Amino acid sequence: AGYAAVHEAVHGFFGVIFVFLIMWSLAHHLLAGIRYLLIDVDFGVEKEIAGKTALWVLIAGPILGLLLTGGVL
Repeated sequence: AGYAAVHEAVHGFFGVIFVFLIMWSLAHHLLAGIRYLLIDVDFGVEKEIAGKTALWVLIAGPILGLLLTGGVL
C-alpha cells in the first residue's frame, strides 16, 4: 500500500513537476559546470562566445530536464 501511494504521488501532476524541476536543476548544474571547465582552459573567455555558451546552457537545461524526466518516469 505504501509503494502504491508513493507511485501515485510521484506520477501525479505535482510529482511530475517536482521531478522535472529536480532534473532541470541537475542538468543546468552539469552543463554550467562543463561550461566553466571549458572557460578554465581558455575556451569561451571572449565576451561573444561566453554569451553564446551561456545561452546554450539556458536552452539545453530544460530540454535535457524534460528528457531525463521522461526517462525517470
